[in-house]
Order: sequence, then structure tokens, then C-alpha cells
Amino acid sequence: MRPAPPSIRETGMRPVRVLLVEAEPGQSSRVTEATGKLRESGVELEVASDLNQAMERLSQGGVDLLLL
Repeated sequence: MRPAPPSIRETGMRPVRVLLVEAEPGQSSRVTEATGKLRESGVELEVASDLNQAMERLSQGGVDLLLL
């Protein structure tokens, strides 16, 4: 059996920052749960509840991927 690959923290690489725009709290919590396992792989998820909030967050920079 092969050893597990190193975590993002062990490699020193910057995590991938994902911004999810979702107005339905139930849907965003499902995505948050589903991506929870990806944290060790270097994915950080932020949630914006509407486009105004998303635009504000995007203006701050540092988002690598936007999910609508």
C-alpha cells in the first residue's frame, strides 16, 4: 500500500481559495460538507449569500475559483 500524499501544509503550497455564491443556506451547507474533506488537499471554501456579498469579497482579491 502506498503512503498518503503530503498535505498542503506539509508541501508549503498556498491553498486554493474557492468562493461559493449560494442564497439557499441548505445548499451551501451541503457543499461545505462535501468539500470539507478537501481541506487537507488545500481547498479553502468561503460562502457568499448573494451577488453583492460576492462582489465585495472578490474586490478584496485572493479568490482562485468562483462557484455560482
